[in-house]
Amino acid sequence: MSARPSPPQPPLFPDALGGDRVGTRRGLAEALGISERHAGRLVAGGVLPPKARGGWSVSACRAVLEERTRGVRSDEAWLLAERIRLTRGQADAQAMANATQRAQFVAAPAARDAILAARKHVERTVLALPRRGGAMLVGIDAVAPMQAALTALVRDALEALAGTTTLPTAAPPRRRKRAEPA
Repeated sequence: MSARPSPPQPPLFPDALGGDRVGTRRGLAEALGISERHAGRLVAGGVLPPKARGGWSVSACRAVLEERTRGVRSDEAWLLAERIRLTRGQADAQAMANATQRAQFVAAPAARDAILAARKHVERTVLALPRRGGAMLVGIDAVAPMQAALTALVRDALEALAGTTTLPTAAPPRRRKRAEPA
């Protein structure tokens, strides 16, 4: 069996004013179905063919735009997308490095180590409470003074824990001194 020929593709830009017409920038914009400002940008950017005597050839401009629109190959689009992805990744890495330097971001291993150190510190402080409180309670016979002494002991331990910092912080960036004019 023979393969059927593919039907002709319709033009991307409809033939609004017809034929191979030479017009002004406004006429060109109307013929291509774009704004006059966009037509000016395409002319200034060198995308459209140069201006002929009295205006532009609408059919030549339409052909250039259709070729550019249909001419994007998939491997070029993939390459562009890959470049964008790589650039974004590099920007993210730089942003993380800058945040780390400003002490706004802590790397995962450092954060994990800091959390484990804080847990050990809290555990040691809490486990020391009975030892410290046992000596205080030896001579007390009433319940109310025992509760007051234990409450004071726990509050002291909590205040000591609240004052500790275990997360690593970077030193603030040093400012360079400006050279004084002589």
